[in-house]
Parts: sequence; structure tokens; C-alpha cells
Amino acid sequence: MSLFGQSIGEKKVSLILKGLSVQEAMTRITDATGLHFAYGNDISARLSNAGLGNYEQAPLRNILSDLTRGTNIRYFFVQDQIILRERQVMIQAAYLTGQIFDEESGRKIPYSTIEIKGKNKGVVSNYEAAFRLNIQQAGPGDTLLVSSVGYQKKEIAFKDVALEDSLRVFLAIKVYTVPPLIVSGNTFESRSVGVKARKSQGEMYLDTHGQQTAFFIENVDTLEGKIEKLRYFLSEKGNTHAPFRVHVYLKDSVTGAPGKDLIDNFLVVKPDIISGWYEVDVFEHDIDIPKDGFYVAFEGVFPDDPEYILRNRAGSIEGIKKKKDVIIRMLSYGQRVGFRKSRQNLTWHYSLSGNWFQLKKQSFNVMMGAKLLIDTNQSDE
Repeated sequence: MSLFGQSIGEKKVSLILKGLSVQEAMTRITDATGLHFAYGNDISARLSNAGLGNYEQAPLRNILSDLTRGTNIRYFFVQDQIILRERQVMIQAAYLTGQIFDEESGRKIPYSTIEIKGKNKGVVSNYEAAFRLNIQQAGPGDTLLVSSVGYQKKEIAFKDVALEDSLRVFLAIKVYTVPPLIVSGNTFESRSVGVKARKSQGEMYLDTHGQQTAFFIENVDTLEGKIEKLRYFLSEKGNTHAPFRVHVYLKDSVTGAPGKDLIDNFLVVKPDIISGWYEVDVFEHDIDIPKDGFYVAFEGVFPDDPEYILRNRAGSIEGIKKKKDVIIRMLSYGQRVGFRKSRQNLTWHYSLSGNWFQLKKQSFNVMMGAKLLIDTNQSDE
């Protein structure tokens, strides 16, 4: 079977989908076929369950055609993934388009974030640093916030943006300065918390836009200081070069689930490793260690053109030593995060319907952690 071949679509499946919601139907298709859905932005919200029925030994392609009927969404298969994406359509006036560039070199900055300030609504630029942002709910008093790891954030007033033209945004490289607190004091030390294992016992998909998983880190000693870095164990069975968004959440005092996000803007990273532990520096966000503990979270980011990423992985990955490593990354566009079995369930998942939940029947924790800058005088008291 070829990489993008459709022969998987001929697989015969018996399913009862009539009356189910789109999310329930997709879950049932995954359970029956072993194929995971991957898609971006609000694509799932545009699907309808109206065409779904009950199927007896029906080709999978027929079921997917019913799921996407009446929309501009198409599907294709990549090994064990069903990737949904929007067909290319004429850009409407409700969208702002543009590209992000390095101010000094002029090179494109892929996977930057573009958002409407204060509304927690944004997009990620693609591999060519191009973006398309829905601004239907934006007004002339709103502000566009553009950011990328390693660059200074830029704010642009909507009243200064010409919608008929493609916006070109130039970002300046950020020069980091170490706070005097760390320079002058010898009372601060770095400490790793959370999962620290070097090997995973399994991996979970995180390749759908908006899909999240979070790991709770207890502050049993009521430590004070700053959160310096976030740590994620990226499985070699995924595409560890795919971008993803990071979060730090407070613990909700009522439900115990992830609550307020302590990172107030879209922070998207694109790893440069083959597999294993990947660290994200969040020191600049000045996050105090919450006394009640905190969640480290990972959110999938779906690129504008997954076909491009899949077809060009082999030529762009550095450090590949084995042919199988190239094949794995060619066949999986998104990330997979490692997990380990555990008696204590500290992992929460975010459903695309907007709720946090825990898997009651599966005892495992995702491999995430953090590095803290601890005030040793305080912790020794």
C-alpha cells in the first residue's frame, strides 16, 4: 500500500452510528478500525451526523463519505490515521491572511502564533510561515498579537490592517536577560519534578488540533520559586518534529481538573529532536510555583498542509541514523507522547467538546514534568 493510498477505505466495517453525535461516531470508528482521526481547527464542528446510519459490512470510505457529506472537508489515510482537512476555497473577507518573517534576516518563521488579543482565539502559521485568521468577531478596537519562540511579540491594531492585502509581519529576535535575582543569589537551585523515567511503556496520540492531555505535579513541600522549564517525553513512533502548544494550568479547587492557564498567550514550539525528553523554556513568563500544585499540558496543533509535512520529512530531519526512523516519521504527521503505568492517576484529558476528564479504567500517566527554580532557604525551613 502506498503512503497516501486509499486501499484502507475498502475495509469492510459493521457499525451502529445512527443517532450518535459526530464525536461519538468518530470514537466508534476508531475503536472498530484502529484508525485515529487527525484534523485541525473547527473541522469537527462542521461535520454532521445527519448522514450517518447503521452499517453492515460497509466499506469504510462509504461511512467517511457520509460523515463529510455536504461539507468542503475531505479525508485521506496515512498508515493508522484518518486525516481530515479543508478543501482549498476562495478566501472570504472574514479572513485575514499573511506571512511572518525574521526582521533581521528576512527568512520565514514557520509555526508562529497569530491571535486576537484577549480572546484566546488564534491560529498557527504553516511551514511557509503563512496564516489565515478568522476575524469575523474582531472589531476595529481589537489588537492582533503575533509571537514565536525566541522572538519579541508584536501587537498590531486592527484599524491599521488592510484586509484586502496579505499582511507581512516582521519579528525581532528576543534578547534574554537573566534577572538579578538569579545572578546575585546562590540560594536558588534547579529541581526536576514530575515523571523522570528514561523509557516509556506506551504512547498516546496527540495529533488533533485542540486535543490536550495534562499531568498534575503536586507541591507537597509548598516550595516557592519559579517554573523554569516544561518537559515532555516525545515517542519515536510519532513525528517528533511536529509543532505543539504548551500550557501550565492551576488546579481547579472544585473539580481538581486543570483550571486557569498561567501562560496568557499561544506558546507553540517545534522540537528538533528525534525522540525522548524535550524541554520548553517558560522562564520569561514569570510563573510562580503554585502552592497547590500545577498541571503541565500538551495540546496538538494541526498544520495547514499535512501532506506537505508528510512528504518532506525525510529530507528535513537531521540526525537520522536508521532507515526505519525515516519511515516512522513519514507515516505519522503528529506527535505521540509517552506514558507509563501508575497506581496513582494524575493524568487528565481534554475532550473536543470542551470538558476535562480522566480515564477511570486505565491506570497510566503521561510522561511530563517540569524544572523549577527553588528558593533553598525557604525549602529548608
